[in-house]
Amino acid sequence: MKPQNPKPLALSGGVIHYGYLLALFFITLSGFAQMPIFKRYYIADIPGLGWLAQFFVTHLIHYLSASLLLGIFLTGQANTC
Repeated sequence: MKPQNPKPLALSGGVIHYGYLLALFFITLSGFAQMPIFKRYYIADIPGLGWLAQFFVTHLIHYLSASLLLGIFLTGQANTC
């Protein structure tokens, strides 16, 4: 009996598309937050947006978004977006 090759994990195009857009949004937002723009122009004083002024939080979000984008590109799923 021949061993069967396992099928690769296939996600639907919608999941990849929205994951790509979400990662692109957060990598852009956290990239601007690495500069003190949000604190300087008092955007971080708006309730719920105080995390934009915290460097290490935005740094972590930036790295997580970048790893998600790299994962999408390296698996070849970016052409479904």
